[in-house]
Amino acid sequence: MTIKRAEDEVRPHGFAEILALEHASIRARRRAAKVDVPSDCDSTQGVPADIFGVSLSGGGIRSASYCLGALQALHAWGLISRIDYLSTVSGGGYVGTSMIAGMHANREENGEPGFPFARPSHESIRDCEAVSHLRDYSRFLAPRGFLDIITSTVIIMRGLAVNILLLLSFLLPVATVFILSNPTTEELKHSILLDVANAALREEWRKSSSWWPSVEPLIASPFVFSMITAICLGVWLIGWALRRSYVESFGRSHPNGSASLEYDGHGARVGRWLIIALVFAAAMEFQPIVIRAVKNQLDSDGASTQGLASLATIAGAIVGLTAAFQGKLVVWIQRALSIPSIAAHLRSLLAKIVLYGAAMLLPLTIYGLFLLIVIWGIKDGGAYPYSPDFLVSKNWTFSTVVAGFAVLFLAATQILSRSLKSRPWETLTAIVHGHFNISILVLVGIWLVALVVAAIATRSGPGKNVGDWIVLCNYLALSFAVGVVAAAFTENANGLHRLYRDRLRVAYRLGDKEGRPLPLHALPDEAPYLLINGTLNVRLPRKDEPTASGKTGAAVATTERHRLPDPAKRGRNAEFFLFSKHAMGSESTLYAEPKWIWSVEPELDLAAAAAISGAAVSSSMGRIGIGLLGPTLALLNLRLGFWLPNPSRPKAQDRHWEDLFRLYLFAEAFGRLRSDSSRIYVTDGGHIDNIGLYQLLKRRCKFIVVIDAEADPGMTFSAFADVQRFARIDHGALISLDWRPVRDAALERLADRSKSRSRPLEGCPHFAIGCVTYENGDQGILLYVKAAVTGKEPDYVLDYERRYPDFPHEATSDQFFSEEQMEAYRALGFHAVNEVFSQAQTCTAGGSIGTGSSSTASYALMGHEQLLVQLASKLNALNRLAVISRG
Repeated sequence: MTIKRAEDEVRPHGFAEILALEHASIRARRRAAKVDVPSDCDSTQGVPADIFGVSLSGGGIRSASYCLGALQALHAWGLISRIDYLSTVSGGGYVGTSMIAGMHANREENGEPGFPFARPSHESIRDCEAVSHLRDYSRFLAPRGFLDIITSTVIIMRGLAVNILLLLSFLLPVATVFILSNPTTEELKHSILLDVANAALREEWRKSSSWWPSVEPLIASPFVFSMITAICLGVWLIGWALRRSYVESFGRSHPNGSASLEYDGHGARVGRWLIIALVFAAAMEFQPIVIRAVKNQLDSDGASTQGLASLATIAGAIVGLTAAFQGKLVVWIQRALSIPSIAAHLRSLLAKIVLYGAAMLLPLTIYGLFLLIVIWGIKDGGAYPYSPDFLVSKNWTFSTVVAGFAVLFLAATQILSRSLKSRPWETLTAIVHGHFNISILVLVGIWLVALVVAAIATRSGPGKNVGDWIVLCNYLALSFAVGVVAAAFTENANGLHRLYRDRLRVAYRLGDKEGRPLPLHALPDEAPYLLINGTLNVRLPRKDEPTASGKTGAAVATTERHRLPDPAKRGRNAEFFLFSKHAMGSESTLYAEPKWIWSVEPELDLAAAAAISGAAVSSSMGRIGIGLLGPTLALLNLRLGFWLPNPSRPKAQDRHWEDLFRLYLFAEAFGRLRSDSSRIYVTDGGHIDNIGLYQLLKRRCKFIVVIDAEADPGMTFSAFADVQRFARIDHGALISLDWRPVRDAALERLADRSKSRSRPLEGCPHFAIGCVTYENGDQGILLYVKAAVTGKEPDYVLDYERRYPDFPHEATSDQFFSEEQMEAYRALGFHAVNEVFSQAQTCTAGGSIGTGSSSTASYALMGHEQLLVQLASKLNALNRLAVISRG
């Protein structure tokens, strides 16, 4: 089954269509790999029998190293060719996508998709070339050391410079409005309405009028607009209440005969906007009081604005250092949850103080910068004592040059554009197509006229001269130029995604045999079907919500999306996002062909998908609430997420005017993210499911192996608990898995690391095994392998643990592994998975458990050893056990 029609390539697809394509691919792979699966296809549903899925958890290079060993053990037991689905997240995706890319390269070179991390021969236990390459790049973010660190710093600074310019594109126009209405310190003392009245009314008439003395104090009040808005709000609320009482008293019904929604009526909408207007007016009118207080303080101290600039620089440095070490601070907080010691709790408290202190410091610094820009443009005593000379020059040179540059820049960008897809043309197209709300255009027009009137009123009369107009024009020209340049920046170009992606591509060879980018739609059919997990960040409900009559007003093609729950309403703030050979999308956005999205975003290949899946550091992090740190991380350019075209809105003309003018940095920082906007924000899959299990349960896999190497020092299995909840709510899947023996063994080892196990622990020190019951009554087996040390590992693993007590849960922020560190995790992963199937072999060889007698029994009724033997036998492993060299 394939999608060939041109119109289908841009049509969003439902999950059922994507699942059919996946099943066809699995059957083709099984035939090519000669996998012997009884009753390979259910004739009534077309579903392959005994679907086997493996998930690799997130955790950066730590998880990548552990999962590498786990995959090598699965290969040694002959199970790699048996894998139907490989679901990866973040660090697990490093090595998972590397394996798939390696199989693709091997197929192109040798005609067979051989396992790329296999040992050179059965006799040799040394590394193959592919594993040796991974060891060379265990410090993949800076493989060449200091030089790469400097390069990464420069790229971060580039994005920081862009963010500063974007910030100025907002601060300068707002500051210009204040300078326009308050050209001198005298205007700071009263409302602009007084200046407008003085300009409109003749002085003789005002002096002779009998009512002017009583009116003048009212319109001169600094909070006149706030008072007017408050009065309007009060009158509206009383009138609305009287109308509701009138309707109820006389038993009148809705004019259309249907029940009206109280929260969506005309009264609620007007009241909502009046409250917003009141808050806005109060905030705006409070600023002149603050500006005047700061100026008075500067005058009394005889200080200059250079001191304020120095304080802002110091504050910025403190915030930057805090952001750089935020990973370590977060680890301190997490440790306190599992280690009940006074020292751990003190470190956690210190980390919280530092993080939230830095989070508060940044907005205060930005506000101080805004006040500084405003103070520069306000005349005090006939001069501008705190302003740079270029802003208050007595000629038109500066404003002419800056405005001319902006016009030339805007013209050049249009001439060099290869198509009409640049932002100015998109804006023009939106106007032509009528996407602009006419009421918004009217309000903008009224606002511009009011500004012109205010400029004339405040710059006419005694003591005013042409110099005031020059300063205003300088600010206007600078605001225009900064806005024009800022509008040219795109969402993804200056984040850290490209650097991260390119480092991963080189270190893990995420390309074809020539090293060229490997598109997702070109992934090999002979390899396990790859599912790369991301997180769609959703903070706001969809705008196209159903009305009281059930109509949505949306196209019929999107009806399926409206039947699904909205993640924002449920407080998840995230949704499961998928990258695969046939699909890119989520349930609320539907799924698009990767080939089509690749044509729109040519850089969105296998390496980019792996980088997005590992975008752990971001200003918006799905279900992980970071509160005030969001704006801090956004402005400091610590943004690894990626903006994608919405799979459900593939056509350019579908873009709404709000999306055209949306500030992506603002949207990230403050969570203004929706699933129905024209571009969506996708980050680390671990921000909703850090073990990659959800997608396998959604596909009702019969056998699942989870390789979990996430940082979980308390062995709380919190990521697994989250997936349990999601799977039951979304798909009616119930999981029965007793992981407590794994936790108990790990905590026992943590209490006394000096012991080396001479006898096997009771229970399952490395793994737990349980049963999955799906909604239709089908059952599956879940094998959960957890990163833990029991004392039976190789000597060099135990030696590393002795010297580094955090092993195997060292901080994910550590992405600079040594050879010893990487080998300790790889060997532990190999040992853990090897122990699982060795135990299954022992149980079978002992003859205590027969596979045939229990083949039709309910998995829910089986014991631990029975489930283990059933899993191994069903995966066709017991009849061809390999000789495993431990370590």
